Amino acid sequence: MRNISPELLALGFIWYVVFLFSTTCHEAAHALVAKMGGDETAFLGGQVTLNPVPHIQRE
Repeated sequence: MRNISPELLALGFIWYVVFLFSTTCHEAAHALVAKMGGDETAFLGGQVTLNPVPHIQRE
């Protein structure tokens, strides 16, 4: 198995955090725009939030 340097591990962690944050913002924006357009499904499902958990546990 290849040795993973601390720099590579830190970079992977940073990429993960950035990906999680950007995906959460993206999905929250979808839910907010849908609510502004009259569809309250995502709003009632708790999707208009910067908390990533509701976006991960979608049905």
